[in-house]
Amino acid sequence: MADMKETAIFELKIDAGASEKRIAELTTDLIKAKEAKAALDKQYKAGELSAEEYGKQTAENKRATTALTTELGAETKILAMHTKQTKEAVGSNNQMRAQLLSLTQQYNALSKEERENAEIGGVLQKQIRELSDALKENESAVGDNRRNVGNYAGSILQEVDGNGLLATVTQVATGARRRPSPLP
Repeated sequence: MADMKETAIFELKIDAGASEKRIAELTTDLIKAKEAKAALDKQYKAGELSAEEYGKQTAENKRATTALTTELGAETKILAMHTKQTKEAVGSNNQMRAQLLSLTQQYNALSKEERENAEIGGVLQKQIRELSDALKENESAVGDNRRNVGNYAGSILQEVDGNGLLATVTQVATGARRRPSPLP
């Protein structure tokens, strides 16, 4: 096999135990926030809090609850992705897709400085590109070309089989442009 291609496989390390622990902490904090909101409601109904104070504390509680819920969702997603990666066969397209998703999320979370830094953003970009290219090739081998949508020039050139088809099409198109239109 003279045309063997090298495929890079990326291994991502995620501490599942730490993620599970953080999920438990966040869940506990959410329960406490809901209990605090119930206590605020009770104090307000009892007349112990003014409407203004109740509004401020409720808004603060809502912000905290929203932040906790967002972080809990992100941690849950990370853990689910880790589980998927470990269950999939090493080097399978499914595992590579999960890794690509994780790398892309990491890249998207970088600041502008980090993205422009060759050692951080540059390395991630290279890994994402290599993994995406490997997936594109694997998926294309079974007729799944969704990753290549929009690459019209590449697709046209790929279809040209070296027998002058592109030149013939170009000549016909050029000739059609030069002919006067039969319409008035």
